[in-house]
Amino acid sequence: MNREEFKTSVAATEPPAGLSIPLAALWWDLKGDWARAHSLVDELETKDGMVVLGYLRRKEEQTTNADYWY
Repeated sequence: MNREEFKTSVAATEPPAGLSIPLAALWWDLKGDWARAHSLVDELETKDGMVVLGYLRRKEEQTTNADYWY
C-alpha cells in the first residue's frame, strides 16, 4: 500500500487488513479518532509505536511528553 492508497482508505469504516499497529493508529488519527489511535500505541514498546505515540502527544500539545517518546 502506498501513501495515496493509505489516505484514500480513510473513507472506509475500518482500517485495511494487514496494517501494522502503528499504521492503524495513524489511520484512526486521520479519521479524527485520536483516543482510539492513542489506545493502540499507548503501551506498544516498538520503535514505530513510540514514534507514533510521540506524534500523537505532540498533536495534543504535550511537547515534553512527546519528546520523551522520540
